[in-house]
Amino acid sequence: MNIKLVRLVTGEDILTEYAAQDGFCTFTNPLIVYITPPQSPGQSASVGLSQWVPYSDSKEFVINKDKVVFVAEAADDLKKQYDSIFGLGLILPGQRGLLTS
Repeated sequence: MNIKLVRLVTGEDILTEYAAQDGFCTFTNPLIVYITPPQSPGQSASVGLSQWVPYSDSKEFVINKDKVVFVAEAADDLKKQYDSIFGLGLILPGQRGLLTS
C-alpha cells in the first residue's frame, strides 16, 4: 500500500492510499486525521482517525490536484494504525487504538 499523509486546501489532513495521474489524485480508503486535546493535565494530545466522508459507501475518491497542498510520508505509527483498519488486520507490537503524539 502507498499510504500518504495529504493536506488539502481546506486544512484537512487525510491518511490514504494515494495515487496521482493527469492532474487528479485518487484517495482510496481515506481517513481524516484529527488531534484530541489532553483529557487531564500532564497528558499528551492524541491523534485520532475517522472516516473522511462518513455518509458515503464509496472507498475511492478522485480529487483535483490543485486541491492538494502537500503529500508526505506518513509517520510509522499512523501507517500501522491505517494497516490495522484496512490492511491485513495485523496489529503490530505497541499499537493502540489512538496514537499519542
